[in-house]
Amino acid sequence: MENQLSSRDYIIESYFLLLKNKKNENISIQEICNKAGVSRVTFYRNFSDKLEIINAYFMTMIKKFVKDMGVVNSNYRDIAYHTFSVLRQEKDNIKALIDNNLEYLYSNLLNTYMTRNIVNEYNGSEILAQIYSGALYNLSIWWVKQDCKEDINTIINTFFKICNFNN
Repeated sequence: MENQLSSRDYIIESYFLLLKNKKNENISIQEICNKAGVSRVTFYRNFSDKLEIINAYFMTMIKKFVKDMGVVNSNYRDIAYHTFSVLRQEKDNIKALIDNNLEYLYSNLLNTYMTRNIVNEYNGSEILAQIYSGALYNLSIWWVKQDCKEDINTIINTFFKICNFNN
């Protein structure tokens, strides 16, 4: 039962299918509904606008990421590797966001989670959280724009070297 897609999932999937071929501002709510096979009432029961779809997409990615990472004994290297693996899987959707100048939503997400994890959970500084977040954002966007061609381990090793991670 868990594998069944909900109306919410269909809306997210349909929006990204449309976004790959059209500009965000040219995609109507009705078009998303038609593609998803749902009514406008269903759309508005789940989302208030298109930006909320993108945020829900990222939240779905995070939930899947956390679920997947819960299975392994996670260290920073495992987390980084899994992060870039997910980016590779989702590169077409991320490229669609970049093409529509919506990648700032990914930046906002990284800032939020880095601040929460580094500052709150690991008693780190907010400055450090912002530095890591900015570096990870720029590296991620660059890598996706390069069609994820660079080896993940090379990216992680370089990132860890620059950030002085020992893990």
